Order: sequence, then C-alpha cells, then structure tokens
Amino acid sequence: PKKRKKRGPPLLVDVKWWSDECLILVNTAGEVTVANVNNLENMLGSTPERGHAITAAHNGQFFMLECDTSVFSYSRLSSLTGEPLAGEEEEGGEEGTGLSQTYMVLRHMLYSLTENENFRPPVMKGRRKVIKYSLLCLKSVTPQECYERKMFKEEYGEALVLAKQYGLDCDLVYQRQWYNNPVTIATIQDYLSKVSKEEWVIQECMNRAARDYETTRELLQYGLVKTSFREVMACGPEGSGSRYDEEREGELTLEAMETELTKCERFTAQQTKLCQYRHVLLSYMDSLLTYEAILGGPIAADEHFDDEFFINFRSKNLVQAAIEYAQEGNGRAVEILFTHHGHIILPHSLPVLSNFPETTSVKSYKSLLPYIDGDGGVVLMDLEQEPHRAHDWSELPIAALFDSNGCTPSPWQIPV
Repeated sequence: PKKRKKRGPPLLVDVKWWSDECLILVNTAGEVTVANVNNLENMLGSTPERGHAITAAHNGQFFMLECDTSVFSYSRLSSLTGEPLAGEEEEGGEEGTGLSQTYMVLRHMLYSLTENENFRPPVMKGRRKVIKYSLLCLKSVTPQECYERKMFKEEYGEALVLAKQYGLDCDLVYQRQWYNNPVTIATIQDYLSKVSKEEWVIQECMNRAARDYETTRELLQYGLVKTSFREVMACGPEGSGSRYDEEREGELTLEAMETELTKCERFTAQQTKLCQYRHVLLSYMDSLLTYEAILGGPIAADEHFDDEFFINFRSKNLVQAAIEYAQEGNGRAVEILFTHHGHIILPHSLPVLSNFPETTSVKSYKSLLPYIDGDGGVVLMDLEQEPHRAHDWSELPIAALFDSNGCTPSPWQIPV
C-alpha cells in the first residue's frame, strides 16, 4: 500500500485587502478569514468561511469560490477487466495486474457459459467522487439587516443573541414566533409573555382565539391580568409604577378600589385605553362561559369547542344571539342566555320567544313562558338569575366618569 504523506499546517495562498484595517486571507485548507492587521483576529467569528479562491473587495463585498467534495461508496459487480469504471475508484486505490485481469476475464466467460455460482464475478466496492463548485458573496451588512435576515430564515435563537448583543428590539423575535405558531399555553408562556409592549399583548389577547376551550380561557385571563386595577393605576400620573402582584391584588376589595379611584382627578389616555380593553375582555370571558354552558360544561367544551364559531359568537348582540337560538328551536341555549344575561335580555323576552317555530314542542321552552301565579299576577319567567361574575371595578360609576374619551361598550352590553 502507498504511504500517505504527512500534511503540515495550511499555507497561505491568497491575500487581498478588505479595508485599511483588515485583510482577506485564504489558505490551502480552503479557509477564508477576514483578519485584523494588528492581531490577525478573525472578524467573521470563531469559525472561518469555506472557500478556495477570492476576488478583490469592492463596496463592502467580495466573491469566493467554494469547492465541496463528496465521496459515495457502493457495491457493484466487477467489470470484465476488473478495472473501475470512469469516475470511479476501487477501494484501496490499487491497480489490477495483468494476471488478475486475465483471471477476471476467464471467470466472466465461464459464468456466462455455465451460470455456475462458483464462477460469479466478485462484488467489488467502488467509490464515486462528486465535486460541486459554488460562487458565494460575502457582504458587509448592518446588525439590523443581519437581524432581519435571521428572522426571515426563522433562525430565532441567533436573531435573539444578535438583538441582545447590539441592543436591538427583542420583541420582534417573540412577536414573529407568536404569529407563526398556534395559540397554546406553551406559546403564551414562551412568546407572548416575553413581549414588553403591553398594549400589543392585550390586543392579541382580544383578537386571537385558541383551538381549544382551556387555552382560549387562559388567553383571556392573561389579558385581564394585564388590565388589572394595579396595572391601570400604575399608568396614572401618580402611579407608583409597581407591576401586577396577584397576591396583593386579592387583598383589594371592590370598595377599596372605589376609594382609590375617588382620589384620582382623571384618567390618562393610557388608563382609558386599558379600561376599554378590559371591558371587551370581560365581555369575551362572559361569552366564553356562556358558550361553555351551551355546549354542556367544561368536559363537553373541551371536546366540541369551535374557535371560529366562538369568535363570531362573542361579537354578537345578546338579544340577537337569543333570537337566532330561538329560531333554531334550541330552548336550552335560550334558557342559558336568560339565566346568565337576564338583565339585558329580559326586557326583550317576548320578541325572543315569538321567534320559536310553531312546530317546536312547547315543553322544550316551557320554563321561559310567562304564567299566572296563585295571586293572579303575571310572572314573565320562572328563572333564577345567575351572572357569571360580580361587578368589576372597571364597571363602577366612578370609573365610567373618568373615561373621558367614552368607553365603547361591547355588543353584549347593547340591547337591540
């Protein structure tokens, strides 16, 4: 066997100027570096680029030729002469002698005449070498351009390191990941919770919905946390700036919050926005709990939850929703709406009930019909009102007065 020559350290084969302070160096190992002239530190990082030839630098960029060699090993029947085919190498690299070639010819002839397995030519291992050349451009870019390119390629880990190193906006990484993934409890914790833009986070809690009931509830609850009493008061002119503390939040009663509100002269624009967002989130949470009851409880909601239906359902007027369920003959759904939102729907009970089809059995909505009691009085409906929650601090009259821009009520709060 041939002895392999020992290779020494790679030698420098090409040098060109990158700038007044840096040189472009290429060695025999196919490594390209942009080195500082003072200490030869590689400006491209710890790992050199692969290349075998370079052009002169011009306008902050240069081209280099990359050579990639791949060797594929495979088994094949030997040729008639026992020599490798074109573009192939026999493993070991040894050339066949005249005697061995004659022997292989005889074996081929005997096998073709007798088809005896004893004369079958041996299977030989061959290697195919493929050389691929690529022309690459190495260009000087700003950290912002490199940051945007990393996000475009979805290399979020490297983009985040780059943003922290150069003081760029890390929120863009988490926002991009939030947009590119479905809403789950994991994405809420890993992406949404790490975005520092509070208003954007709250809007995402209002605009998006998960594909399952539990995550949708978690998303709305997270938005309510971001619009809590302490968060709103911290945005005021005299706010302490302290962030939300769930344990301390529980210590404040509704009366204590009302007392704190009376000490304020007015709400800032940011506080007004947070109150408006909170009203919408509360109405969405009420509609989610109503939808859960219509589906048959938490277990049934997990199985039959439809995010597209819920997005449409939560934006409907309460009375209109009750009328549509009545037209479908769904007495149970209408009863649930009257039970949890009676303060809005009861004044319109007769128009709602009149929308039940005549073919619908009266037994399915018997509890919703008015009747005469023992004293001869008319009772509109024998249902106990069960609101989903107590009044929120943002619904206090004093909070409404501070909303100088006019808080837009949800469709669930506007009667027809």
